[in-house]
Amino acid sequence: MRYRKASVLTAIATIGVAATVAFLLFLPQYAVWGELVAGVAIVIGIFAIVDRLVLDEIDTVKEIKKGNVAYALLLVAIAILVLAAAIVVG
Repeated sequence: MRYRKASVLTAIATIGVAATVAFLLFLPQYAVWGELVAGVAIVIGIFAIVDRLVLDEIDTVKEIKKGNVAYALLLVAIAILVLAAAIVVG
């Protein structure tokens, strides 16, 4: 199952990069949409890595299904940190 998720993320990122190149060549004003697709795939991949390596003692799906608000806030905090880093870099 892990490899299936990785291959789907790789496919989405590849489509995003291909769309960016195609848009840059033919419709440069819409190139941001390809970048957006590739960026979403990268962010989801980063979350999957953080979930597997850092939050390894917590079952994410189980906690979300239980409606654990504290865990949801932790995920929001991680998302804000990633977003802040992306804003600083970009």
